[in-house]
Amino acid sequence: MISASYELSIFMMEEPDLGIPEHNPEDRYIRITNTEWTPIDYHLRGLPNINFVVHIIGTRRSGNGSLQIRNLVVAERIS
Repeated sequence: MISASYELSIFMMEEPDLGIPEHNPEDRYIRITNTEWTPIDYHLRGLPNINFVVHIIGTRRSGNGSLQIRNLVVAERIS
């Protein structure tokens, strides 16, 4: 039985770092304690003329078990 809790950190970083102070994409922090698959949708916004790298970092906070991500979609919205 999986009895672990995790914290996921999802964020974007400029590549290369241009140091644009007025543009700071939001970071997302997700606390996961449920052992059932749970759909979660997050949208990160970035300026269209900047290249970004998406980072996902998982940290186990307690218990034993593994963190699994399925059906991950990373897409650029053009409108």
